[in-house]
Amino acid sequence: MSRFDDGNFHLQRARQSEKTGDFLATRMNYTKCVECFRQAEATTEHEEATKEYEAFVSRDPIFKKLFIALNAGIKENPGILQSEITGKFEAMNWGQLYNYDRPIAKDDVYYALYFADKFGYITRNKKGRSYELISNGDPVDLINEIAKTSEYISVESSKPVIQDSPDRVTYVRDTVTLRITAEDIQQARQEKVKSDNRRMMIISLVVIGIVLIICLKVCGI
Repeated sequence: MSRFDDGNFHLQRARQSEKTGDFLATRMNYTKCVECFRQAEATTEHEEATKEYEAFVSRDPIFKKLFIALNAGIKENPGILQSEITGKFEAMNWGQLYNYDRPIAKDDVYYALYFADKFGYITRNKKGRSYELISNGDPVDLINEIAKTSEYISVESSKPVIQDSPDRVTYVRDTVTLRITAEDIQQARQEKVKSDNRRMMIISLVVIGIVLIICLKVCGI
């Protein structure tokens, strides 16, 4: 089978895997598909497969879970190096990455950070042999979508999303775990609402002050 044929094979497997709710297999097959078309120098097919892969990532609940957790840490540690994060996780082979009952792997983190940068959620600046990471804030669409679920993440599939043992996100330079609960999301939303309310109050006070100054000037006071 040629590399071009391999690309088509993995493309069909990716589409079928998403239909059955196997999001890890979908990701792995899209990754293989894009690489096969690249090696086959099939420019048109490579571009189309890449766009289709990116569209899947924007729907992938595992990407969303990984990104929200990682972004929380990046905001707390602006300028942290990608290697400082990935160094905390285990390298796994292709076969292991298909499994759901496993720890977070280096490839999971690479996947989340690469597409977070591509979608504009974070900025990766080349620094030495790694990347310096800067958060571009909280994507409201992702937070709202996740916060609608009764649990942190809800997948319409019999397969669970990635599970790991820690109870919540702990993300500092010497300790990294990836798990976040619905309560964490709700708290983040409440804090955002409070912040927005404070901002609106300040704007209102400024507007009232300007109006009073204008009135005083008009009245000659």
